[in-house]
Amino acid sequence: SDSSYRIGSNFTGEAKYRGCANASSVVYCAPYQSDTVLKIDAANEIVTQIGPTIGGNYKYASCVAVQEGSSRGKIVCAPYLAGKVLIINSNTDTVIQLTDQTYQIFAYVACAPVFTRVFCAPIGGEKSVLVV
Repeated sequence: SDSSYRIGSNFTGEAKYRGCANASSVVYCAPYQSDTVLKIDAANEIVTQIGPTIGGNYKYASCVAVQEGSSRGKIVCAPYLAGKVLIINSNTDTVIQLTDQTYQIFAYVACAPVFTRVFCAPIGGEKSVLVV
């Protein structure tokens, strides 16, 4: 297409989302300054916010989709200042923060899916590769 247009509205604030991942025809965006995950149903052009309120600033800077069998799978968001990995279940639209580990600030910004796992490169406070 040689044109552009906007969908969704009423999203306030600055630097709301950073990093998006596609699961089938749905795009999920990681909350950077926003307190919720942004869900974009591309097929129907419906935009909603999902999940619990996640406080803080500069929480997640990237996310990737991981296929799980024949289902859409999950989205993994790497912690930047959040301290915890964020998991979005794209089949149920549930959002959870993993509590098994806590990470340093300025932790991870670049991730890649490999089969059913995600590998994230450290950027600042962390000194090891994150595997989810």
